[in-house]
Amino acid sequence: MARVKRSHPWLSSLRLVALDVVALFACGVLATGLHGYSILVSNFTALGALLVVIVCLIGLSIVGGYDTRRNMGTLRYFSEHVLAMGAVLLLAFVITYSFAAYNESIKPGRSVLVLALILFVPVSLTYRYSLSRKSDRDAAARFICVVGTPGLFAHVRAVCHRESFRHPIQFLDLATGKKKAESWIAEKSLEEDVEGEQDHCEAIIADLSATDLDPEWEEMLLKINQTVPVYPVESFIETYFYKLDLSHVTLHLALDGTFKSDYHTAYGKVKSLFDAILAGSLVLVLLPLMLLIAVCIKLEDGGPGLFRQVRVGRFERPFLLYKFRTMTAGTEGENLYTQKADARITRVGRLLRLIRLDELPQLWNVLKGDMSMIGPRAEWDKLVARYAEEIPFYHLRHMVKPGITGWAQVHYGYGADLSDTREKLQYDLYYIKHYSPEMDASIVLKTIFTMLSASGR
Repeated sequence: MARVKRSHPWLSSLRLVALDVVALFACGVLATGLHGYSILVSNFTALGALLVVIVCLIGLSIVGGYDTRRNMGTLRYFSEHVLAMGAVLLLAFVITYSFAAYNESIKPGRSVLVLALILFVPVSLTYRYSLSRKSDRDAAARFICVVGTPGLFAHVRAVCHRESFRHPIQFLDLATGKKKAESWIAEKSLEEDVEGEQDHCEAIIADLSATDLDPEWEEMLLKINQTVPVYPVESFIETYFYKLDLSHVTLHLALDGTFKSDYHTAYGKVKSLFDAILAGSLVLVLLPLMLLIAVCIKLEDGGPGLFRQVRVGRFERPFLLYKFRTMTAGTEGENLYTQKADARITRVGRLLRLIRLDELPQLWNVLKGDMSMIGPRAEWDKLVARYAEEIPFYHLRHMVKPGITGWAQVHYGYGADLSDTREKLQYDLYYIKHYSPEMDASIVLKTIFTMLSASGR
């Protein structure tokens, strides 16, 4: 096997940051020159440019532009990158012109700023695509080693297959015993093979709670971890796939403060205020569109424009959810799940579902405080009762308000059975554990992509 030099992820991320900074300043200078300004006297000063660069770096970090584990050669990433740059442009205008009220010299020319970011988009996408292709080639030569039982290996392999993981996977069975462990330590030890096989190992996954993990294995894993990261299986899944492994969620984890209700956090309180302001503003702006949609639904089959259903919210409190009706009146309760090409869906309803406009009446639920703009999906009370019986720790998702969109919705889409619900719960629990302004901003951009790509259901 050809030797592949391992590089630390943070070094690759730092390289992307450096490339972005250089590219942004170069595009700013080029945009200034194209407008015939002298660079030395242009309004696009160093301080103003620095503010724009900082906003841009934050925007790209939100969409995973510095996460070197992400495949940046996909259409989805391209779209989110462009959306992030659009948001950056709007925010850059707000910030720089706000500062310009106190210091006129930092105000950039509008056309210069727009042109600079337009030039930056294809440049930044080009070197990200090139680096991602190189990362794909390197990944094929660097393996993941699973240390444990055949059951653990099958579980990890299944998860990696579902996520289209780029690295090959090898297996080392704990049951091979002490002699095999000593042999493996000798082969991999730092003292004997610093530049050898370890250059090919991306990471090691181990079940550190295994009762048969003897001292030889513990010593080996401690040594290897100095150059090759060793992950407990649950940490590996969380780090690489942005979800929690439900099979490793325990009562201890559920009670130790890992999952916090948004009701008791400072960000949760600020988010509730922001939800009310945003929902109120959107209702005022979108009211003509919502009235038009209701009329179209009414004209198609004469039924009501709105659909009402009892859903379960934070702390498992039921509430009445509103959506635009997308199915033939009176047929909504005939099946617990919506199927592909479901005959109950009307022509207007199919279009609304594709671009997620059927969710607009939920803005009223946000104004009432039943929901948030972002959170786990609000599930039907009849389904919740079933899920709570069959899926361990399902009730944890009710620690935060349900949302119109959320982490599970943008990563997994619609759930059509119990298996899908278990998978989506893993994303919901990840969101509850990590929710933050940056994560919510990422969900907003991913939701816009879903709407523009008409991938709703």
